[in-house]
Amino acid sequence: MNSLRGQMDPICLGRFRQLNGQLSTVLLQEESFWKQRAKQHWLQGADRNTKFFHQYATHRKRKNSIVRLKDRNGVWKEGDGLVSLVTDYYKQIFQTNGDIGAFQVDTLSPRVTRAQNDDLLRPFEPAEVKHALFAMGKDKSPGPDGMNPGFYQSFWDLIGKDFTDFVLACLSQSSFPPELNDANIVLISEKAAPELVADLRPIALCNVVYKVMAKMIANRMKPLLDDIVSESQSAFLPGRLILDNILIASEETMEVKHCLEIYEQFSGQSVNFHKSNISFNRNTTLLDRDAIAMGLGVEQAEDFGKYLGLPSVVGRNRKFVFSYVEQKLRQRFGSWNKRLLSMAGKEVLLKSVAQAMPTYTMSIFLLPVSLCASLERLMNMYWWGKSTTVDGIHWMAWDRMCVPKKHGGMGFKRLHEFNLALLEKQRWRLLTNPESLMARIFKARYYRDTTFYEASLGGNPSYVWRSIMTSQSLIRSGCRRRIGNGRTTKVWEHPWLPDSQNPFVLTDQVTQLPDLMVADL
Repeated sequence: MNSLRGQMDPICLGRFRQLNGQLSTVLLQEESFWKQRAKQHWLQGADRNTKFFHQYATHRKRKNSIVRLKDRNGVWKEGDGLVSLVTDYYKQIFQTNGDIGAFQVDTLSPRVTRAQNDDLLRPFEPAEVKHALFAMGKDKSPGPDGMNPGFYQSFWDLIGKDFTDFVLACLSQSSFPPELNDANIVLISEKAAPELVADLRPIALCNVVYKVMAKMIANRMKPLLDDIVSESQSAFLPGRLILDNILIASEETMEVKHCLEIYEQFSGQSVNFHKSNISFNRNTTLLDRDAIAMGLGVEQAEDFGKYLGLPSVVGRNRKFVFSYVEQKLRQRFGSWNKRLLSMAGKEVLLKSVAQAMPTYTMSIFLLPVSLCASLERLMNMYWWGKSTTVDGIHWMAWDRMCVPKKHGGMGFKRLHEFNLALLEKQRWRLLTNPESLMARIFKARYYRDTTFYEASLGGNPSYVWRSIMTSQSLIRSGCRRRIGNGRTTKVWEHPWLPDSQNPFVLTDQVTQLPDLMVADL
């Protein structure tokens, strides 16, 4: 191209434009390649910085590489010894012990009706194939065939018909080539510095065609799962939240080993006690602790640990309990090189990643105001800072930056107010879905003889309940009762008048009729 620069004849100009177009295409392909390797799914627009993706791809490779692990005797294994250590470990935990429980199929009652079964067995349609494929993330890791969903999505106009015919033929004939369900088994570290094989969890990277078939079958079953799966399973179903498990666990005690043994007999699965531990109240004697831990076959933990990623027990020092949120954010900020992102990139990063990191915790617990201020201070420093060690001039206060963009701000979230809004979702679910398992447990514990609207903090409440009740006045101020027969609406205590400003009755309450209902008027 350098030799063609400055040449003005038509042939040279045409050749230069051709080469320039080819160069742009190659550079775009290179950037897409490094973006896929970097796995920065939050970055949908803004910066197009190849150096940014290079750094994160290198960081991910270094972080995910497993160089050595300890065996059961505490001896480090590397190279070929590492391979045999991992394979032997999984062969051991996935083999059967030959003890099969007395499982009686006849005792099960059918949960799927004949009409539902006929709907499940109807032939698959081409639209279901395309819907399943395009519902996948285009940059997801490929299987043994080396193709990610983005390849099939991009060239759907060319290969769509052949792809659809093959998938429908496999599903209608209930058979497919034996290599189709091959998968790459990848070990993902559950710790920053894994030492044992137990610190790793395996995932299977399947071929896209196989995943499309599985997703089509799953989509067929989705509408029936709510009636089939027990309500105690709170995750992976539409309308149910995994957060319910945390809310329920905060009010119930631990299961005993006898229940686990029954589960092992009927399911054929074994509980990994190497990953299990037990915590005790400070009033429990050392002798009792040792006896119980030995009986269960688990180790004693110094604290109550976490359940589904959140603290199991919250004590008085709440800032210490939730300090892990700030630590994670500090670590993430330490790995983000400010020089590789423009201000637009920083904005996307802060809004889509940094401010989303505490969301899971804030959906259950009320974080201390001082902790929210610390998190906002970290975000503010990252926004204005020049490097990881040098802070810059803060040209605008954080409060003004949290103002919506249409009013002159940047649209960042105020974390404490956002925390209250997320807890309001839990309060709204308790108010509008009183028959859910979570709502029934909280009702039995805190407001047995009334509704959530009239509930109070009560005696010896958990911190989850304290968090939910923090701003109950907010949801009360926006609630209105729709009058039906009027038998459950109190005249003076409930908001039932069609007045947007004050829905309560203003006249003095009659002393003789404190519980007068609207139906009695």
